[in-house]
Amino acid sequence: MSYITWLRGKIGRQKTLIVYGTVILRDERRRVLLQSRADNGLWGLPGGILEPGESILNCARRELYEETGLAAGELRLTGVYSDPGYDVVYPNGDEVQQYTVCFEGQMAGGRLQIYSEETSDLAFFDLAEIPQAEMAEFYLDMLRDAERGGPPAFSLPYGGPRLVDFIDQVRLSIGKALFVGAGAMAAVQRDDGRLLVARRTDDGEWSLPGGGGLPGTGIFCDLNRATGSART
Repeated sequence: MSYITWLRGKIGRQKTLIVYGTVILRDERRRVLLQSRADNGLWGLPGGILEPGESILNCARRELYEETGLAAGELRLTGVYSDPGYDVVYPNGDEVQQYTVCFEGQMAGGRLQIYSEETSDLAFFDLAEIPQAEMAEFYLDMLRDAERGGPPAFSLPYGGPRLVDFIDQVRLSIGKALFVGAGAMAAVQRDDGRLLVARRTDDGEWSLPGGGGLPGTGIFCDLNRATGSART
């Protein structure tokens, strides 16, 4: 049983945070591989949900191969997409706030083939031919960021409403079972070179400030929550 099937069996269709690994895969002509979903007919990038026990990079590679039959060479980080404006409601009613880690790389073997029942078509597109009207905005943002190059992209601070005590709510349904969550940590350095660290109240350990994600917040809001009241 997959992690998401197990989790939905516990919490139902309510909004939850899900971590995804996604790949912008290019062929020798720099065309981009797109996947058409069978449930809604929209085009997007191949990828899927992080399973317990794997890294996000391995997740992206696994999902790419499972959905397309293709492998990628070296993968570069395009960005992390956590803005609540990217929330998804699937055709079956499942609500998700995504924390998607997007990578970019070159095709490095395999045979293009539809392996998943979630996929209705796979095709490489020149950037000028991408069916933008049939793609979610977050996929278009990933492609724009990949074309822009430079440092990895991150969702800007988001000031919308958020749910409170999200983890406590989930724990009521899953108990102490493993929950694959998302969060962020920050390396904050003063002009004099000193680094901000925080001591945990539960075990007394020192670490970089950070915290777990909440629905209705993005990665920068998680960092602001962790550092906003810290003394320097």
